[in-house]
Amino acid sequence: MAREKVTGADCVSCGVCCLGPSSQRAFCDVSEEDAKRLPRRFVRLHVLQFSAFDQAAAAIEGRVMPWGAIKQRWQEQPAGPLKGYELKMCAALEGSILNKVRCSVYDSRPTTCREAVVPGDRTCLRLRQDYKQAAAGVSRDRA
Repeated sequence: MAREKVTGADCVSCGVCCLGPSSQRAFCDVSEEDAKRLPRRFVRLHVLQFSAFDQAAAAIEGRVMPWGAIKQRWQEQPAGPLKGYELKMCAALEGSILNKVRCSVYDSRPTTCREAVVPGDRTCLRLRQDYKQAAAGVSRDRA
């Protein structure tokens, strides 16, 4: 099987790297520097900010806690192979997974988003493969 070539341009037809587990409240860490780069309104509405008390308690336990984290939200997929299904995704993601998506804060996205998954890297290819197989199974089940 030939390795799929994926570029940043392919991201707008995918978005699976922006999905998260249903048990998680937040999607990705946000540093103070990230928060300054993100639009103020987005931070106010979609970033969980951890209190100084929480950060101090984490430090006492030897853990490092980020300044905040982007919230996740449930969204019913309006189109594409997962149309009608609700998926938990980053609050910045708009559109339909495996169809057409965009990140509303792409140019100012947190460092974690910039580094976690690079278009075409091993993680990207694995996520795309897994979700495409799942979507194909969903399509067969509906038929």
